[in-house]
Amino acid sequence: MEPAKPNPPREILPLKEFKSREREWIRVISTDYPDLMQFIKKKPRDVANHLCEQLQETKKYIFHRMVLRHGKIFPLLLFGKTMEIMKRGGLKTVDGSRTRTPGGTYLQQYKHHSLIQKSDTKFVFHYEEVNKNRRKAERRKFNRKFAKLTCDDPQDRPSVTNSTMDQDQSIMAKTLDGLSLNTQNTTTSTASSGE
Repeated sequence: MEPAKPNPPREILPLKEFKSREREWIRVISTDYPDLMQFIKKKPRDVANHLCEQLQETKKYIFHRMVLRHGKIFPLLLFGKTMEIMKRGGLKTVDGSRTRTPGGTYLQQYKHHSLIQKSDTKFVFHYEEVNKNRRKAERRKFNRKFAKLTCDDPQDRPSVTNSTMDQDQSIMAKTLDGLSLNTQNTTTSTASSGE
């Protein structure tokens, strides 16, 4: 008698709610989005890559984890709905200043879908959260180092905001060296025009 094989971890299996609705969703895809039917038979990796390509999204790992978590059908259905929204003008950002990108519209729909639970978003956006925490830690470390270099009074200490660490470091270095941004730009432009 062979020992029983262990079940794969919960997050790798598509959730029951999604499996039970797949037939209904396939019907919707076949009637509303017939051009997406070709992807139902493809490998999950190919579906995730197609979604990234069509949505102009660079963070492929989010879509790979989404297909891993929910199967191929639900992400394809959401993609069809996203394309409909984009044809009608797209979604605005929270402040209403601009229209979301196709990838941003897709992810916004995913996060606010009635079937998506907190555990699903935690699984899909796991690496985003890890990177966010790492950037916060780097920002705090940089603020502490820079504050020691420049200020004795804690109230005068600057803090790095949402700009990237590279931009912050270059601005801080230029400030410490006594160079202004305008002097740096004119030197660069004269050097490049002389070539």
